[in-house]
Amino acid sequence: MGLIFKELKEQQTKGFLLKSVATITTNPMMKGMTFTRVATLVEKGPIPASTFEPPAGYQKVARAR
Repeated sequence: MGLIFKELKEQQTKGFLLKSVATITTNPMMKGMTFTRVATLVEKGPIPASTFEPPAGYQKVARAR
């Protein structure tokens, strides 16, 4: 994915990827697997702050070190 974004930046292309396809070649357990992501909906406009609220019942806890 990083290469795609680098190419878009170099080409001065403005926009968002609506489809990406990646094939794993380095991990022997997953070699040859292909993953495809496709945008099914594009909405323009502000995102309500409530979108980023944790679900009901969740609470903040201290991180274990």
